Amino acid sequence: MMMVVTVVAVVTVVAVVVTVVTVMMMMVVTVVAVVVTVVTVMMMMVVTVVTVCPGQFYDVGDEAGFGEDHCQFVDSFLDGRTGPQLRPQQLPPRTGFYRAARQEPVRRGPLGAGAPAGYVSWYECGTPIPGRW
Repeated sequence: MMMVVTVVAVVTVVAVVVTVVTVMMMMVVTVVAVVVTVVTVMMMMVVTVVTVCPGQFYDVGDEAGFGEDHCQFVDSFLDGRTGPQLRPQQLPPRTGFYRAARQEPVRRGPLGAGAPAGYVSWYECGTPIPGRW
């Protein structure tokens, strides 16, 4: 009688282990499928953005600083780090978009020497580009 109870207990434990392993494998397969789907969608979004927005990128200037708040343009709420900070009079003239404060609409016009807005050579925002606005 004791032998039968032991065999039943072992069979039960084996069945539980097999069930748990099967469920875990199904979870792993589901996670892999979700990751593959997300990566595929992200790749499609990048291809769409590159296809739909193949235009020229313009410089972004700042009338009241060095563009630390311009990370807003790539959907980051953080102020970013910027490249070398020179006054507008020290920069070659360019055309681009500029503003003076966060949330202010941008205007298109001259940047650099002879203009009210300066620019920097790079921004670090901690978000992939393109973001969404």
